[in-house]
Amino acid sequence: MKTFLFIMMVLFFISCKKEYKYEVWEKGYVSTSSEDRKMCELTIKEKNDSLAFIKAHLIFITTMELRWTAKERNFNPRFYLRDHYYKLIAPDGSDISHGEFLSNPNELMRNDIDLWLSDKFKNYLKDDTQN
Repeated sequence: MKTFLFIMMVLFFISCKKEYKYEVWEKGYVSTSSEDRKMCELTIKEKNDSLAFIKAHLIFITTMELRWTAKERNFNPRFYLRDHYYKLIAPDGSDISHGEFLSNPNELMRNDIDLWLSDKFKNYLKDDTQN
């Protein structure tokens, strides 16, 4: 009986996660098209909008650092940030990418950067923006 209850509780908590759509877009002026182009899409499963927002931002910034660290040919984070953006689409179809529902989304994003990005990459970004 205890095993059955445990399994039911686990299934309940797993089913509580909502599916959010994370998309990375390239602005139209980068390519020959004038329309923005979707580069990739994946599903984020989280309990609420706030957690999905944090995860989407984390994916975006860590992917950028990984590409920079791998010294991907012609990759420049400054141009990447200028030419690309992500969308986070909630289960109801609304775009929650900018975090309007949060009291201070910029603080959360700064915390992500401070916590997850290497000092070397943060210094590179800081130096690059001062030039």
